[in-house]
Amino acid sequence: MTTSEPAVYTPTFAQMECPFVALYSVNITCGMLTVPENRGRADSRMIQVFVETIHALSDEPLPDPIVVLPGGPGDDAGHARALFYQLPVRANRDILLIDPRGTGFSQPNLDCFENGGIGFYYENAVGAAKDCFDRLQKDGIDFAGYTTAEQVADVADLAAALGLAQINLHGGSYGTRVAVQVADRYPDLVRSMMLDGVMPANVVAQLEEPLNVYNVFRRVFADCAADAACNAANPDLMARMLAVVDRYDAEPFPEGVNFAESSSELVAYIFGQIYGGTANVPAFVTAIYEEDFVTACAVLGGVGTCALPADTAATAPLTETVALTDSISVSETNSAVDGALFNWRDYFTNPEDPYGSDIDRITLLMRNLDAATPADLFIKLDGLSAEQFQELIGSLEIPATPDPASEGVYYSVWCSEEGPFYSTQAVQDVAARIPPQFGGFPTERATELKEICNLWHVPPVSAAAKVVKLSFVPTLIVNGTHDPITPPMWARRTAAYLDQVYVELFPGFGHVILSTKNTCMTSMMQAFYDDPSQEPDNSCLDELSIHWTLPE
Repeated sequence: MTTSEPAVYTPTFAQMECPFVALYSVNITCGMLTVPENRGRADSRMIQVFVETIHALSDEPLPDPIVVLPGGPGDDAGHARALFYQLPVRANRDILLIDPRGTGFSQPNLDCFENGGIGFYYENAVGAAKDCFDRLQKDGIDFAGYTTAEQVADVADLAAALGLAQINLHGGSYGTRVAVQVADRYPDLVRSMMLDGVMPANVVAQLEEPLNVYNVFRRVFADCAADAACNAANPDLMARMLAVVDRYDAEPFPEGVNFAESSSELVAYIFGQIYGGTANVPAFVTAIYEEDFVTACAVLGGVGTCALPADTAATAPLTETVALTDSISVSETNSAVDGALFNWRDYFTNPEDPYGSDIDRITLLMRNLDAATPADLFIKLDGLSAEQFQELIGSLEIPATPDPASEGVYYSVWCSEEGPFYSTQAVQDVAARIPPQFGGFPTERATELKEICNLWHVPPVSAAAKVVKLSFVPTLIVNGTHDPITPPMWARRTAAYLDQVYVELFPGFGHVILSTKNTCMTSMMQAFYDDPSQEPDNSCLDELSIHWTLPE
């Protein structure tokens, strides 16, 4: 037997003590799936894939659980733990959360601590990636084992190890690419799949990204123009934004306004706001165009972004923004933030809806202060002085948790599936169709990834691997109309390859709708998994609209 022959193995699954502190810890079990690192090699070592099971509320759960496939590539399932624990679909089905190979609690972990995380801007990213590659290679990592195809096989092996005849899939962002390929390779295994923010296998995402960036600005501005009140308050938004960019480098914002340090970063900043929700974006663009920086700071500033003189007044007061949906709200606008005031909530992203390490901190604080619920904890924290809170938070021993984004997996997947299919010149050719005021931001990730792929040695997939065949697995696709990462046109493109598919577009929503906990979304999700043969009731979409932030 040679190393070019495929590995012969039997996947195994063993339960283990959960390696995390969870705010929601009842009816959760953890385990490791043991599989080859590279199934194409006879001498491949075995690795472990971490799986967390959130058990159904029912004493007799249905036999086909929901398997959750995270995004990225390179994300683990930690961010979804509390979310899926509370979803209605848990009533009658177990939910299996997978940390894809190389991420989270799976072993080995391909985190690149050298560059501090995946983002739109790196510091010496190429050099950091090279150092990471060299270190992981010395550790014996077989990078060819960290691909979409291997993740797909892990899902099938997990089902086999657990004795599952059928499963339901839930993919978000890049996880949708994995889900579609599981359904492609194992159609009898998949009862149904739900895709949230679709990233098709047959696109070169990095090459299309520059136009996706430009198009989401156009979509947001067009939707504002179609609303009479928004258009009256914010006319000619694209022209105004381009004018702001033109003058920014020559005339930077006044001292105390820290949205960006260059015009390109300003575009990136606005893009980041679109990513999280678009209701305030037109008002922000109008405010900076009119050089009304108090209003701009009040709309999108946030803590640490603006420190204007207290006696500076906005030219037009804003109305309090209203809910975008029944579960998404934009915070009430305020004047400049007084950094001297202590508020323990500033130490958390969102204490009422925690995720990641915030869950661990809040759980430990509840234990420390003997609080029965998070609400009880918040009352006790409200009574603490800044010094008391600092002493308390400093005494917590937070259990170590893995980086939620494994750059090693990110590079291995993209340098196998994306990098070989575009050139730096092709990216620039695409970018030539975008107004020059957008600068280098739309092309930065693709250009940088191409450089990294030149040193991140992983075999490319064949062109045939990016061809998708017709699938008969019932599928529900949901996508935000303002999704800047996986645009609605990708949802429609994927739907063309699915025989029984329902496409639901959520007006004004950004990337990955489930993260908003919108009840329209979760009700459709539950109805679909209950009966994938029928389109879920989507009448609640008629009640959703974008509530733009407007002057009084």
